[in-house]
Amino acid sequence: MLQSQVREEEISLVDIWLVLVKHRKRMGWVFTIVMTAVLAFAAFSPRLYQYTTVIEIARVDDKLLENPETVLTKLQRSYIPYVQMQVKQESPREWIDIEARIPKKSTLVVLESKATEAEKPHVQALHERVIGLLGADHEDEITAARLHLQAQLHQAQDQMAGLNDKENLLQAQERRLEKKEAMLNEQLERIRAAISEARKTKLRISEGVPGESWPLAMILVDSEIQKYLEREQLLQEELQIDLARERAEIANERAALVRARARQEEVIRELQMKLGIMQGTRAVSTAISPGEPASPRPLLLITIGFLVAVVAALIAAFFVEFMGKVRIKAKGEGSQ
Repeated sequence: MLQSQVREEEISLVDIWLVLVKHRKRMGWVFTIVMTAVLAFAAFSPRLYQYTTVIEIARVDDKLLENPETVLTKLQRSYIPYVQMQVKQESPREWIDIEARIPKKSTLVVLESKATEAEKPHVQALHERVIGLLGADHEDEITAARLHLQAQLHQAQDQMAGLNDKENLLQAQERRLEKKEAMLNEQLERIRAAISEARKTKLRISEGVPGESWPLAMILVDSEIQKYLEREQLLQEELQIDLARERAEIANERAALVRARARQEEVIRELQMKLGIMQGTRAVSTAISPGEPASPRPLLLITIGFLVAVVAALIAAFFVEFMGKVRIKAKGEGSQ
C-alpha cells in the first residue's frame, strides 16, 4: 500500500513532458508576452551612457596638495551633495546622480554619471561645478605656495646678481693687475737701462785719466748702480711674488665664484621648475563617454529576458497543472 502511494507521488520525466505538451499553448503565450515586454523595454527605454570626468589634484613642490582619499571624502560628503542640493532647488527634473571613485593604483579621482546623450551638457555643467568647488578649496593653499616660491626665486635671483657683481669686480681686479704688471715692467726696463748706462759711465771713468775726482766719481757711480740694483730686485719680487699671489687669490675667488654660480643656477632652475609644474586642481577630461551605452544593453537584456520567459512559461505550465489537480481532488472529496 505504502509503495504504491510512493510510486504515485513520484514525478517521472514522461509526466513532465506530458505536462509541458498539455500546456504548450499557454506556455507559448506566457513566453511571447514576457519576450514582447522585454523587447519593448529594450527598444523604447532611453540609452544611458556612462560619462566620466577625470580630476587631477593640485601639486605643490611636485607633491599632491591632498591625498586622493581625502579629496574623495570631500567630494562624497560635501561637494557632490551640495551641488545636487542646488540642482534640486533650481530644477528638480534635471536630477542626475554623481559618483566619485579612485581608480586602482592611481592618484586621480573620477566623477561618473549615467545620463542620456541629450543630457551630456548638463552632466558637464554638474561635474564642472563640483570641480570648481574643489579647486576653490585648494586655491588659497596654491596661491600661498606660489607666493612663497616666487619670493624664494627673487631671493635666489638677487643672490645671482650679487655673484655677477662679484664677477665684474674680479674682472676689474684682473685689469688692474694687468695695468700694474705693465707699469712694473716699464719701470723695470727703465731701471735696467739706467743700470746699463751707469755701468758704461763707470767703465768710461775707469778707462779715463786718473785725477783727484776719480775715486769719488767711482764711489758715486757704484752707489747709484747699487740703488738701481736694489730697485730692480724689488720690482722683480713684486712682479714674481706679489702679483703672482694676487693672481692666485683672484683665481681661487673665481673658482669659488664659478661653483657658487653653478649652485645658484641650479637653485633658480629648481624653483622655476616648481613654479612651472605647480597647478591647481583641474579636470583632465570632462564628461567623456566610451561610446557604448551603459544601460540598457540590448543583447544582455534579450538574453536575460529569454531566460526569464522560459522560466515563466515553465512555472505557468506547472502552476496550471497543479491547480487543476487541486480542483479535481477537491471535487472528489466533496462528492464523498
